[in-house]
Amino acid sequence: MEKIDKYLYLLYKGDNSSEVLELKEELREHLILSANEFIEQGYTEEEAYDKAIEKFDGGKDMLNELHKTLKTTKHKNIRLCFKSMLIL
Repeated sequence: MEKIDKYLYLLYKGDNSSEVLELKEELREHLILSANEFIEQGYTEEEAYDKAIEKFDGGKDMLNELHKTLKTTKHKNIRLCFKSMLIL
C-alpha cells in the first residue's frame, strides 16, 4: 500500500485543504479495492498496485475537473460527488 500512498501524496500535493484530504482518502479506498481485485485475478501485490494506479491514472482529467469543482463550490459531500464522477 505504500505505492498507493506515495501516488496519492503526489496528487495535489500543494493543496492540504480538508476537501482535498477527504478526496485523497476516498481515492485511497478506491485504489485499494481495485488492487484487491487484481490480486484476486492472480497478480502479485506489487503488480496489483501498479495496475490499479495505471487504470485509475487514465482518469486524471476527471480528477482535475473534480478538484476544480471542489475549489469553486466547496462541495460538502465529497463522497457523493466522487462516486457520481466514477459512474461516468
